[in-house]
Amino acid sequence: MLESVGKIVGSAIDRDSYDQNGRMISGSLADRFLRGNEATRKSIIQEQFDIFKSFGDVYHKSQNAALVANKANAQAQQPRNLPPNSSAPPPASKGRLDPAERARRVTEMLEGSAAQ
Repeated sequence: MLESVGKIVGSAIDRDSYDQNGRMISGSLADRFLRGNEATRKSIIQEQFDIFKSFGDVYHKSQNAALVANKANAQAQQPRNLPPNSSAPPPASKGRLDPAERARRVTEMLEGSAAQ
C-alpha cells in the first residue's frame, strides 16, 4: 500500500515538471525536489500526500454521512411501543405494590396502631 501511495505522489510531482520534450522545467516540483535539501523534499512530499489524502477524507466523510442517514432512517421506521393512553396506573413490577395498594396497607397499619 505504501508503495502505491509513493507512486501516486511521485507521479504528481513528475506530472507538471517536464516539458513536451522531456526536459525538466526550472522551478517545477521535481526540480525543487532534486535541488532542495531534506526539509524541502519532505515539504514537497507532504504537500502532495495531503492533496492525495484529501480525496480519501472526502470519501470517508461522505460514507459516514450516508451511514448516519441510513441509521436515522432505520430508527425512524422502527415501531414504537407507547403505553396505552389511560388513567390506570402502570402495572406493578415484581415484588412491588401499586400505589393504591400501598396506600391502603399504610392506612390499615396506621389505623391498627392507633387502635392499640
